[in-house]
Amino acid sequence: MDGPGLTQEAEDYVNEKHVEGGAKVDNSKSTFKKGSDLDALADAAEDIPARGPNKYGNYEREVDAGPGNDVGNVSKDEGGASTTRYKVITDRWGTVLNLFPVK
Repeated sequence: MDGPGLTQEAEDYVNEKHVEGGAKVDNSKSTFKKGSDLDALADAAEDIPARGPNKYGNYEREVDAGPGNDVGNVSKDEGGASTTRYKVITDRWGTVLNLFPVK
């Protein structure tokens, strides 16, 4: 399986649901900072081994951007704290389906 690839469709999906100010952001959504470079975040996951398939048949990579590199916040339902970690979900061909901050 190749590394993650971010399509325009996936970028639009993430911007709606997981970027501050997105149209579908609510208290249950973890969010990246507005203006985050989603392509760069997806590219950074390429060196992380994928786990899976998960129960949906997709693969997961967890990335830690490192100390001082906050990428966003976990959901308000989970406390809303800032985080340097995020998850990238891909299909079996390595195409990004979703990415979002995690604890």
